[in-house]
Formats: sequence, structure tokens, C-alpha cells
Amino acid sequence: MSLLGTILAIALLYVAVHFALSGFLFFLLWFDTANRLQTGGDDELSFAPDRWIDAWIAEALSSAYMILLLPLGWLGLRNDKTNADLGNDAPPVLFVHGWMMNGSCWWPMIKELKKRRKTRKLYTMSLHPTFASIADYPALVHEQVESLCRLTGHDKVVLVGHSMGGLIIRRYLADYGPERVEKAISLGSPHHGTRLAIISHSRNGKQMKLDSKFLIDLADRDRYREIEFHSFYSVHDNYVWPFTTSKLDGAQNHRLEGYGHTRLQLAPEVIDRLEDLVYFGTTDSESVQNPVPGLES
Repeated sequence: MSLLGTILAIALLYVAVHFALSGFLFFLLWFDTANRLQTGGDDELSFAPDRWIDAWIAEALSSAYMILLLPLGWLGLRNDKTNADLGNDAPPVLFVHGWMMNGSCWWPMIKELKKRRKTRKLYTMSLHPTFASIADYPALVHEQVESLCRLTGHDKVVLVGHSMGGLIIRRYLADYGPERVEKAISLGSPHHGTRLAIISHSRNGKQMKLDSKFLIDLADRDRYREIEFHSFYSVHDNYVWPFTTSKLDGAQNHRLEGYGHTRLQLAPEVIDRLEDLVYFGTTDSESVQNPVPGLES
């Protein structure tokens, strides 16, 4: 087999494995959701098999793409240089990644936001070590927040977190207070845990179990209510089971349909709503948004 043929075979195998694993997770989630939650009204659309299949395909492609970006983050490559083209009219935005990822997972979203708006500088960070306690990461976020405030001259930042990143932001607010935060946004964060975490053997993975001691202790110390906090969640999230665990009392919750866990960082419609919040400060809360294209809601 030629080198090109070998590369193509490896690429096809890589994509096939992603489709198989994502499909298995979506099947388990569909079965769990259909059996545990009462349906009615437009919620029935969320459990329709064809909608889950569309969400599965989009998620499999999205997660495969994100994993290909990971080595760029491991090499220490950053997106900060492109901030030279952006203004400094408003506080900067710091993006906090989720479990087993790094700052590179935000690059597609940041690239799109930079095309649209030029008034805020956008930054990422990579958290280490990968499998530490969630409680260890806020110190790194604090260091980065203070550095960005010195660099930009603003006294506040906007924090955006995906998955575990939303929990890290909440713990940062509990540990260091909300004084440096203009607003915070979480995407697909398991604020009350997820059933899928029962298979995790890492320290931070275990902390995301449903109603874990870490999450209960965090709830007792929470300070997110002191700022504008938004939580976006998808009824088709294949990692956060059930999706209702992403809803956060006292926050502005935004219900989405048609998006798997990783897809939340890539979907144009999600970026639209994030743009509205970050640059204009408005978006609808607790609304059914963004059904899978081609399906009526």
C-alpha cells in the first residue's frame, strides 16, 4: 500500500471509530432520556430518532475535528498574536476549556468571532495537569485574569467555559470573588453532574458525578449569583446526562436543541447567541432554539 493509501486508510479508520463511539453514546442517551423523562409538547421532538441521528452525525464530525486540534495546544501554540487586529474598547474575553481538552478547542469559535467583531480581545488558556482536581484550576484562571487586566488596562474580563470549564469558572468565583468578572457564560456544563461520569477514573472526572461531594460543596460556596451568569445547554448533549443538570438556579438558562456536547463550540447558531451576549448583552433565556436543520419544531 502506498503512503497516500495508508494515510487515507488511517483517516477513514479514525472517522469510523468516532462515528461508532459517538453513536453508542447517543444511543445510550436516547434510551436513557426516553425512559426517564416524561415527554410532552415540543419535547417529544427532542426524542425523535431522526433528530438524534442528525445530532449524532454532527457531533461525530465535530469531536473528530476537535481532537485533531489538540496537538497544537500540546505544542504550546496560542492564538494571542491575532489579537493585534482587535480593538480594546471593552474588557477581554477568556475562554476556559473542558475535560481532557486544551485552549486549541476554542480556536474555531474565536476565529469566527474575530471575523464579526473587533471591539474585544479574545484569549484562551490551557489547564495543567490534565487530571487534577477541579479545585486546582481556579488559581491558574486567577493568574490569567490578573495578567489580562494588566495587559489590557481593563479591570474586568468576560469568562466563557465549556463543559468542566463552566465548573472551573464557578469555583474561581467562589475562591477569588466576582470583582474581576463582567459576566460569565457556560456551554454544556454539568452543573449538577452527569451520569456518564460514573465510568471516569480521573479525579476531576469523578468530581462531575451526579451530586458529588465536590459539587455539593461548590453549591454551598457559590458566588455566581452576584454577577450575570448564563448557562447554555442542549437536550441532545451526549455527555451531560440528563441535560437538565446544566440548568443553574439563579443563572439565565438557555435551552438548545440539535447539538451534541462538542458541537456546542462549533455550531454557527451557538456562536450567534454567544456573540449577542458578549458584544451586545442580549439573548433569550429558557427558549427552545436552533432545531436541527431540515426538521420542523
